[in-house]
Amino acid sequence: MATKNGTKPLTRIDNPPGESRPLCFVIIPFRSEFAEIERLVFETAREWGLDPCRGDWSADSGDAVKQIQQAMRQSAIAIVAAHHQCGVKGTPPNANVAYELGFAHEVLGSERVVVLMEQGTETFYDIRGQRYLRYDPTQVDDSGFKEQLQRFIRRAYSVYVEEESWCVVRGPVARTQLIVRDLKNAVERAANERPVSQLIIRTISGLGSIAISDLEQDERRYEPEYVELLREERRAVLHAVSQGAKLRSLMIPPRRVANEELPERLKIRYRRLIGLMEGKSDSLTRSDKQLDQQAMQAMMTNRCEFALTSVPSPNLFIIGNQVAYEGFKRGHSPGFARTHRETNPQAIAQWIAQFDDLFLQCESDTKRREPVDGGVLQQLKHCYELVMQSPANVDNANPAT
Repeated sequence: MATKNGTKPLTRIDNPPGESRPLCFVIIPFRSEFAEIERLVFETAREWGLDPCRGDWSADSGDAVKQIQQAMRQSAIAIVAAHHQCGVKGTPPNANVAYELGFAHEVLGSERVVVLMEQGTETFYDIRGQRYLRYDPTQVDDSGFKEQLQRFIRRAYSVYVEEESWCVVRGPVARTQLIVRDLKNAVERAANERPVSQLIIRTISGLGSIAISDLEQDERRYEPEYVELLREERRAVLHAVSQGAKLRSLMIPPRRVANEELPERLKIRYRRLIGLMEGKSDSLTRSDKQLDQQAMQAMMTNRCEFALTSVPSPNLFIIGNQVAYEGFKRGHSPGFARTHRETNPQAIAQWIAQFDDLFLQCESDTKRREPVDGGVLQQLKHCYELVMQSPANVDNANPAT
């Protein structure tokens, strides 16, 4: 297959059977004068055990930007060759390169992105304080350039290895995609190997996955893809429950801070969860209404258990004894900036033990404060009433009071 300028791109060298190497996402111009630097970048990446790939290699049809973003999320590092526009020295880098470089910094972090800046290209204002490697596309066969490139790749890849030992997932979209996938796999595996009733989903969150509503209006700060993925997460949890899995949800009910209004989507989630506990569904499709109905039945048979706490805690999502997610937010950022994905059996066993102890303690506190028949429901209603009051009348929405 030829590139846009008619030159033939380099082809990937297949890995040995059974061997999977981390990806290195490469952004290089579609021009013949960059063929040599492309060859050198690919060669050096392979020497470091990386599998180089380009966004234009995808054979799939559809949105090219989304395909590039997906490939970048799966990569260990990225190498970006910025060049001046239309061959005019002294101009800013090409707009497409600037866009993809910005996305690489967001997804991978600047420490895992190697920036190559063509001689004569005006430096980005945002990266002037960062390290980058200047190059001349006509003289990259110089051994000194390759040695410098090796050092840059080594530094970027070492950060990836250190982070991957902690299993970091960056961004809310990637996190939610993995949770949905792992939930479906866990239900399928449980159905084949043991009764699904032995599968327990443990969560710590604001109102939990099943509170996510079809009635929420898309907010500008959320990508439409993420909004739909959240609904897929809800469906995956409810499907697991419908197949016999158990849900233990420790909730930290959202509350108004100072005079700020609670976001409308959280008010809707309050109403949906309260409605489910009272036997009412707000879903818009027949299939979703059926899942809601099965969840309501599970609540009556204690396959869905809830407890409340006012103690701040990272969001936690444990799927059986197979995988656990611990999410962290940055300030008021939408979704999760970073999520720790844990698959070590010993670590997961510790998390489960700690969760169960905390859940039982909070469940006991919940039942002590309210009648056993509906303690969680009554306290949720109380929290909702508080956040709906005028700011002047709200002290807090602490479920412990």
